[in-house]
Amino acid sequence: MKRTVIIMAGIASAAISCTKTEFLERPEASVIRFENAFVDKLTKADVTSTSLTSFVAFAKTAENETVLNAAEVTRSGNTWDYEGEQLWNPQSSYSFAAYGPSEAYDAISGISHDWKSNRLTFDYNSDSGNQHDLVLAEKRTDGYQTAVDLDFRHLTSIVYFVFRSEENSSITFNINSLTVSGINTTAHFNGTSFENHSNPGSYPMFAEEGADCTMDADAASNEIYVIPQSLEEGDAVMHLNINATDTFGNVLTYNDDLQIALPAIDWKPSQTYVITTDLNVNDINPEIKVYKIEFGVEVNDWADGGTAEI
Repeated sequence: MKRTVIIMAGIASAAISCTKTEFLERPEASVIRFENAFVDKLTKADVTSTSLTSFVAFAKTAENETVLNAAEVTRSGNTWDYEGEQLWNPQSSYSFAAYGPSEAYDAISGISHDWKSNRLTFDYNSDSGNQHDLVLAEKRTDGYQTAVDLDFRHLTSIVYFVFRSEENSSITFNINSLTVSGINTTAHFNGTSFENHSNPGSYPMFAEEGADCTMDADAASNEIYVIPQSLEEGDAVMHLNINATDTFGNVLTYNDDLQIALPAIDWKPSQTYVITTDLNVNDINPEIKVYKIEFGVEVNDWADGGTAEI
């Protein structure tokens, strides 16, 4: 009897709104300080009002004088601190730029802050060893200010997989491993977007012990942060190794290696892409492998939360 494995996959995308942070300055002898940060429009991304504990700040005056150069600003309670004290010059204008979290420092190289455009440019590495929800903000101010408002926006995309077994299936799938390859891991950020993508790499999506997928339990992979990019069909490939057993414990397939090409993808910043895969089995036989892949795309906005003081 001819036996077939059918896998149906779909891609869903959910947009993440921006994060707005106000850094209120309480002047003491006109010292530039960051205090009492407020985070508006809470999101489902990792950088939220409770998790944003540090960022790296840059500041220059209209005379192109460097005021802050990659200064780490960290939160302690409601207070934000950085080393040294910089004074406001009421006769000048300022350009502030910042990225966070500060842990992303090792993934960034060749960074430059331009006064005229007030933009940060840098090379970025988002491989499997550099996983950060990278956010960026810019702000111009005049003279002596009591507040510096920074509207952080998310620069990367989030991707993860969800595996589901059909409702009437009596088959248990064990996902031994899942790796996605062909995603560009490095690019240059030109101040507004990423360009010159390169270095396709691989991302392991499950822990070593894998995961079970039964008819009453979905299996979700780890999420990864990737540089926004456009990929043609087949550029990115899902490498899946699975076992399948029936309700009596009979092994239907063991260490079954599948390589499934993903469709053309246009990943956007501040969006999460959930690749859902339905595992449907019709009389499995590991010697005969016929796979049908179907993809669909759905985009949903995520609702903003309220305002929280941190």
